[in-house]
Amino acid sequence: MYHLHQGSNDKGWREIERDVSSTMFEINDGTGVCMVDPDNAEIVGAKSNTSYSHGYKKVEELLLSGVNTYVLGEFSTLGIDHINLSLSQEVSALLSEWKRDSKNLVKRFDLNGNGEIDMDEWELARRLAKRTIENTHRELRQAPGYHVMRAPKNTRLYLISNLPPHQLRQRYLWWSYFHFTAFLIAVSALTFITSSGFFNL
Repeated sequence: MYHLHQGSNDKGWREIERDVSSTMFEINDGTGVCMVDPDNAEIVGAKSNTSYSHGYKKVEELLLSGVNTYVLGEFSTLGIDHINLSLSQEVSALLSEWKRDSKNLVKRFDLNGNGEIDMDEWELARRLAKRTIENTHRELRQAPGYHVMRAPKNTRLYLISNLPPHQLRQRYLWWSYFHFTAFLIAVSALTFITSSGFFNL
């Protein structure tokens, strides 16, 4: 994840852009593998790089490989139901692939040796292609599903971090305290303005 700021150390910095890599990555807790989709996640990296160039400041939050990664989000297991299997389309695609290699096609299916593929031989190729795709689909249906962690469908937090849980907890406690304090100040100010008749003409 990176944040791009514009300004200076004297006048302050204003964030003008932020983005997160959309490349999925794999985590393994020793009992299984899960793919993590970083889209819409808050990234809290254990390492932060800051660079300056011509009035811009770029801050990168980096997730380090080879260290523990903690993910809080929506966990789901996707199976064959999420894969569109079309027997006719895949058979046609496989036959088209075989036809592009005409020499090998003739070598495999020219049973009468006349150097061409006649109707009966083409029907044999079609049946073999159909059987090949059916076997592939059968293997896919028998395969276990794969696990994915992604952003929740509601407004719950989606967090990816290399920081230990106790550091994350402390960080968010301070952040919650700051926002709660700011809320109390705003409410107090609004109450004072309302009660003092500040807006009265």
